[in-house]
Amino acid sequence: MTVFDAFSQISGQLLGKRKLFPKISPNKTVEGLFGGFMASIFTSFMIRDLLGINEIQSVAIGFGVSLFAFAGDFLASYCKRKFGIKDFSNLIPGHGGFLDRFDSLILGGLFMYLLTKYFVI
Repeated sequence: MTVFDAFSQISGQLLGKRKLFPKISPNKTVEGLFGGFMASIFTSFMIRDLLGINEIQSVAIGFGVSLFAFAGDFLASYCKRKFGIKDFSNLIPGHGGFLDRFDSLILGGLFMYLLTKYFVI
């Protein structure tokens, strides 16, 4: 999830031109989302032996983690817009608050928990 977040931001800042959801989350771009997905899938593929999984499972995990991490981030942005909140707190200055910093971990972590408990790992 950290790889997804970091590379979404990096690729979005370097290459981002097309806004994904300008009214809900104006800084997210198609290029950032794609970069985050690719980096996450690549990373899970590279560490597949550590996880004891095959190539297909590693790609599925990278994709699933990215999808759920993005959904968590998007859901938090949607809630902020809906309720007219800029940041969820000022606990972490410059990062939009605690929940803003860890929003992708909520659904991404849930995905990994369910995956490890019931399926692949």
